[in-house]
Amino acid sequence: MTLPELMDALEARGVKLSLRLVVDAPRGVMTDQIKAALAAHKPTLLARLGRDAQWEHLASQRWGPALNDQPEPPRGWPRPLRDSGTGSDPDRDTY
Repeated sequence: MTLPELMDALEARGVKLSLRLVVDAPRGVMTDQIKAALAAHKPTLLARLGRDAQWEHLASQRWGPALNDQPEPPRGWPRPLRDSGTGSDPDRDTY
C-alpha cells in the first residue's frame, strides 16, 4: 500500500493522525521562557523532528552499490598525466 493509498484508507475510515511534542527533561530545567519558546516554535520543531527521523531512516537504506562491491580498476589505471611541455626538470615527474 502506498502512502497516498494509506492516507485515503485512513480518511475513509475516519482515522485522524496527529503529532505531539513530548519533552523529557530533568526536573527544574524547564524555565517559563523555554516553555513559551517551545509553544511558539512547536510547528517548526515538529517538522524538524519529522525531517530528522526521515533522514535517519533514509540513511539506513542502501542507495546504489556499496563501495566494497566496486570492482578493482585495471592495474595502472588511471594513468597520471605527464607534463609534455618544454623546460621541465628531467629528474622529476610532473603530473
